[in-house]
Amino acid sequence: MKKAILLTGMLFCILITMPSYAQKTSKVEEKGVSTPDHTHAKVAEKSIAVPDFWHNSNSKNKIERIPAHLYFNNAALQIKSNKNGLELSESGSSSVYAKLTPTPKEGLYRYTSSTINGAAHFDAKGNLVLKYLDNDTGKTKEVYFQSK
Repeated sequence: MKKAILLTGMLFCILITMPSYAQKTSKVEEKGVSTPDHTHAKVAEKSIAVPDFWHNSNSKNKIERIPAHLYFNNAALQIKSNKNGLELSESGSSSVYAKLTPTPKEGLYRYTSSTINGAAHFDAKGNLVLKYLDNDTGKTKEVYFQSK
């Protein structure tokens, strides 16, 4: 048990020091130009804006938008934003599959579900990459949630 805790701690430290593989996007808004309000449009949302306070606004690799839907083992998952981070739930369901809480390391999230705890980030293609320590084997595993 102590070995698993030490390995989990080491994994988390390694992941925190890794450079984030963030999508490089820029969003420029000119002064005096009004942007249309699309909040009442009935178009499916393709991505979710990440609040500024989650990341360093001066960073060159700041993630501004993440996908609204991910796919894992042919199951569609929906991403919802809340004040504590992001929630993954099955499309059409209100039950939470997993939670993503931002960490002090830019672009890195703490992934928490009923069975797995690990570190996650979004790659340049918008896929969610989860890394966690498998308690049965004692090895690090990597899982990809695909964005289409």
